Amino acid sequence: MAAAHWETQLFTRIGRAVSRHPLAFVLIWAVVLGITGSLALTGWGGQNLFSRLTSSETNVPDTDSQHVADTVAEARGSSTTVTIVVTGVDVRTHRAQAGELVATLRDKLDVEHVASVTDAFSVLARVPGTDPALAQADPAAARAAAEATARAQASAQAMLAADGNGFTEVITLDAGLDAKQQSAAHEALDAALPGYLDGLHEQFPGAEAYQVSTRAIGDSIIDLVQKDLIRGESVGLPVALVLLVIVFGGLLAAGLPLVGALTSIGVGMGGLWLLTHVMGIDSFILNVISIIGLALSIDYGLLVVSRYREELAERLDADAAVAADRHRTHQLVRQCVARSIETAGRTVSFSALTIAFSIGGLLVMRSSILKTIALGGIIVTVIAVLSAVTLIPAIITLLGSHMVRPSVLARVPGLRGLVRAVGDASSDTGAFHKLAHRVIAHPWIIMVVVSAILALMASPIGTLRLRTAFTDYMPANSMIRTGYDTLQSQYPAMATPSITLIAEAPPERTGALVSQIEDLAYVTRVSPGALADKPGLTRIDVRVDASDQVGPEVSDMVRTLRGEDPDTGSGWAARRPRRSTSTTHWPRAHRGQR
Repeated sequence: MAAAHWETQLFTRIGRAVSRHPLAFVLIWAVVLGITGSLALTGWGGQNLFSRLTSSETNVPDTDSQHVADTVAEARGSSTTVTIVVTGVDVRTHRAQAGELVATLRDKLDVEHVASVTDAFSVLARVPGTDPALAQADPAAARAAAEATARAQASAQAMLAADGNGFTEVITLDAGLDAKQQSAAHEALDAALPGYLDGLHEQFPGAEAYQVSTRAIGDSIIDLVQKDLIRGESVGLPVALVLLVIVFGGLLAAGLPLVGALTSIGVGMGGLWLLTHVMGIDSFILNVISIIGLALSIDYGLLVVSRYREELAERLDADAAVAADRHRTHQLVRQCVARSIETAGRTVSFSALTIAFSIGGLLVMRSSILKTIALGGIIVTVIAVLSAVTLIPAIITLLGSHMVRPSVLARVPGLRGLVRAVGDASSDTGAFHKLAHRVIAHPWIIMVVVSAILALMASPIGTLRLRTAFTDYMPANSMIRTGYDTLQSQYPAMATPSITLIAEAPPERTGALVSQIEDLAYVTRVSPGALADKPGLTRIDVRVDASDQVGPEVSDMVRTLRGEDPDTGSGWAARRPRRSTSTTHWPRAHRGQR
């Protein structure tokens, strides 16, 4: 009883405060929205929310996948690279001509914070010629020179398109750049690329250039998220407005829940902007904020406005003369607002707490993405309920007698009948009243039918296959997608590996392991390499012949690798990019997958 009394007193006080000082509450919300919204959109001279979001791949903590990712990331000496994929240049019949032209244009890409610009032509230019005298004087040195020449030629060939219709420029940035310097380097490359392409057009008019890098891919995904967010709200809000007009029979009442929704989303985005300063926030969290904010704000706002209208209708029925007296109408509005907060306000508050605590369960998960989903969901849920119990009632109070008058839309013949059937004022006569009586009269039939519908809707879960392929998020038919796909198809040696392994042995001791992997079916390339400043480890990239690099063929290959125990005298971990699974530990080796 004491708890119930405390709850009643709390919402009674909130109701009184809002109904007595509505303008203050509206101004407070306006200031909060202005500050948080401007932070999210402009960053106040810094980076806005969209610039601070990330599009990183994810790992399950404490798994071999995470171990492999951390080991590669921590290897010192590795620098960020940007690949320029050039098409429309015939490097088979016009290789010499293309090499001479590219040599004059290479400096255009040597911008600030760029350590080197490498292409097939520059590699071939550094290949030493054959010295017959050296072969006679020092055969060992001659063989070493021949091997170096062969490696250089193979490296150069890897940077030429398989179909002979292009080449790549591999741009390596200076090591140890901070985020601001990397951003400056990418911006400088963006500015330099058109001039480089114009130079190619002098002899190859059909040439095109595509910049491929982790940053460029991330930027394209964030840009897509931004456009999708605008597109989604431009569709969702008008549809919600139409439905609310049907429920309330007027634009004024229907617009109140939408005001709460826009406020919740705007303030929520500002809250995310603040979070980006203490943790990484993935770009898709914006969609979570948008969906939850729109749904809960409309739900809570609808309930509060409906409760107010019911309370107002009851009191007007009791004393119809009140509507003719402006002062008494104002008093009546204040009383109804306070009563609505006491009743509906308490209902939506406990609903929001339930949702917030439910989403908060994700905070105990080890995945950073699940934690950010939890934080974003909690923030927008709390904002949605606060706006429903303070902002919307305050606006209702300020509107005063305007909310009492019948809407012009309610007199439209077709809309009037629809509102009478399903609107919030039809609780005793409308379609939902009849539906409720039928549900009560036949509860078991309704339960069976609803259960069958839910089972049918849930049936696809049996064949559901989760995937987190980075390429799935790149915009279709975009420049970055074209460049990435060209790189994967025309440059096998430069394509993203299907699987990455870390062998706990130096490169010279991994020959047996590499040979065993090369002998596996569907393996097209195995590329071992040393990890900088980690002499006891070797990175092995494996490319699988599969149209879908996160598809079943690659999954089967990971399982095959995990099932083997190569006699290399070292442990190893396997990582399949952009997918997470559990880890199995073995006495001699640890194997993982991502």
